Amino acid sequence: MGFNPISLFLEHISTLAPSRQPAKIRSRNSESIHTPRVTRRLVRVDSKSSDAFTSCWLTNAMQVFDAISTDLACREFDGKPLSNEHIQRILEAGRRCQSGKNLQPWHFIVIRDKAILNRLAGLMKGDMDEPLVRGAPLAIALVSDPSSEFHLIDTGRVAQNMTLAAWELGIGSCFMSGPEPPEREPYRKRAHDFLRIPANLNFVDLMIFGYPKRSRVAKHKKRRDLDRMVSQDTFGKPLSLFQDA
Repeated sequence: MGFNPISLFLEHISTLAPSRQPAKIRSRNSESIHTPRVTRRLVRVDSKSSDAFTSCWLTNAMQVFDAISTDLACREFDGKPLSNEHIQRILEAGRRCQSGKNLQPWHFIVIRDKAILNRLAGLMKGDMDEPLVRGAPLAIALVSDPSSEFHLIDTGRVAQNMTLAAWELGIGSCFMSGPEPPEREPYRKRAHDFLRIPANLNFVDLMIFGYPKRSRVAKHKKRRDLDRMVSQDTFGKPLSLFQDA
């Protein structure tokens, strides 16, 4: 299956001082705003659509916030094909996503055929994403239905669901947007036609998935502090959480 991010994460936090208290939000000068924790537990996953997940038990399950905190974009894979069970679980995570008015304005194209992956990569015409698509064991083309006013944001939520579900399984992922503008839209049109997507639907982007070539998790992500990106009630008004911390 490749490396297990849960085991690696448990190894990382074993060096941290144990604490049962929630981590406090810290000020701008603090190095971090979260002390990661993992809870050992059993999780049952039920799915009416698939016997494969009717009785799926996971031990040492990764908490959602831990997955968010440790996941990194993965661009190098070990070449091993993803199991059917793992692919189906990723797809289920997308299918179960929230959507505006429950319209579910999405469709997923699972691509494992190397010839098709290479053709899609070739459409990128030398962009940095081209070799990444060629080297991926799996890509999922995200397709949206513009008849829903929420189609793009809902498809973005689907992508994040898939990313986190994959990471819990030890599978890395990355968004492939293709060439930089102004070449991006022509590329998307070529990919749309090559994948035989109906004219009334929108090709959003590719996501690539695979077992990471190198075992690593994010111990500290370079992100702006919350007090530099969050306001209270109106734009620019400091959030009282930081004053109380």
